[in-house]
Amino acid sequence: MTGADQAKGDAIVSYAMENAERLSVDYIIWRQHIWFAASPGQGWQPMEDRGSPTANHMDHPHINLTRVPGPGAGVLSCLLASAVQPAAFGTGQWVAPLDAPVRSSYGPRDLHGQTFHAGTDLAAACGTPIYAAAEGLVTYAAGPYRGLTGNVVFLDHGNGVETSYNHMDDGGTLVRPGEHVAAGQVIALVGNSGNSTGCHLHFGVYLGGQHTDPEPFMAAAGAPLG
Repeated sequence: MTGADQAKGDAIVSYAMENAERLSVDYIIWRQHIWFAASPGQGWQPMEDRGSPTANHMDHPHINLTRVPGPGAGVLSCLLASAVQPAAFGTGQWVAPLDAPVRSSYGPRDLHGQTFHAGTDLAAACGTPIYAAAEGLVTYAAGPYRGLTGNVVFLDHGNGVETSYNHMDDGGTLVRPGEHVAAGQVIALVGNSGNSTGCHLHFGVYLGGQHTDPEPFMAAAGAPLG
């Protein structure tokens, strides 16, 4: 495991600990230690050697929940600290950024077209992992950007294609500008920051700097949303 991988695992674990009540965290196993939400004062307790780095959770944190915290929620169980990289760089693979239903599609939001929704909203509980839709370079990972609200991650996939991931809670951004990520890598956790009425991911796709409808784009790429 690289230092960057461990840092990502630490960030996921720290977020889960800080939001344990809201996320219904039961216990966390990380690097051969266990932490119980019911008795946080006891801190991290050592565990017996299970025989391998993976069995000892040296290469990924395990976060057990007492219940699924909301519609469309993904259980934060055994997230790879290396950020779940099923695809090698350069494959051209695309994946859905979230396994969750579409809550609001791209397009006008009123009959007169006076408001326009420039992305696709995917409904999921705060803390649900968000995946990079394709290999790319992190160009932004902070607060509002290009008129977008809340905490934002922007990925440049080359050839004029970019994607954006919006509304992460503070502490829910797991990548930094300049980082090269793989398709399917965990880059953030769903939140509710900025102009948002509930936990969800606002996913945007840009072609040549102009936003486009993510649903047909992702369907054509073999990774349909919802």
